[in-house]
Amino acid sequence: MADALPDNFAGRLAVVFCGINPGMTAAAVGHHFAGRGNRFWRVIHLAGFTPEEILPENDRTILRHRCGLTATWLLMLLI
Repeated sequence: MADALPDNFAGRLAVVFCGINPGMTAAAVGHHFAGRGNRFWRVIHLAGFTPEEILPENDRTILRHRCGLTATWLLMLLI
C-alpha cells in the first residue's frame, strides 16, 4: 500500500516522518493519514510542527512547515 501514496518531500526540511504505514482509507483516497480516527494531523499540530491542523486532503501543505512525509523506508537510509 505504500506505493499508493506519493511522498511529500522537498529540500531543506526540518523533519521527515519516514516509513509510515498507510491505512486502507489513506491508500484509497490518496492522502496521508486520511482515516476518520487517525490523529496524526492533530498531534503534529499540538506538538508545534504546524500552526494549524492540516486536513488530510491538504497533506501537501505540510511542506510549507518544513515537514515531509514518506511511506518509503529506503528514504530513511538516504538521509
